[in-house]
Amino acid sequence: MSDMNLVILKGRVAKPAEYHVLDSGKGVAEWRLAVALGPRCTEYHTVKVWSRADELAPRLVTGVTVLVEGVLRARPYKTKEGASRTEVSVAANTVLVLDGAEEPKRDPREGDGGGEEAPF
Repeated sequence: MSDMNLVILKGRVAKPAEYHVLDSGKGVAEWRLAVALGPRCTEYHTVKVWSRADELAPRLVTGVTVLVEGVLRARPYKTKEGASRTEVSVAANTVLVLDGAEEPKRDPREGDGGGEEAPF
């Protein structure tokens, strides 16, 4: 079996998304996701999304439930003091906002679909 890097998380936004544009001109939204592992245990993950970042960022506010699918990324860096550190984050491919998601629009001419059976 080949190697695999796949992350699927469902949790609540703990820190609202910050949207910014990189030097390359590409936008990125970054936020913290709280994932409850039990009644007294919560893990916090940094999530970054590039696709539709400008559209998603305003919806990613504290407390909103989201489902994230992506890959784990590790980025080494040096602090101002010269110490080596590694930042681990989730690079999201898919983000579904589960709270406050818009309901599909229905054509009012279709009725509620609940009164009569189809004649065929």
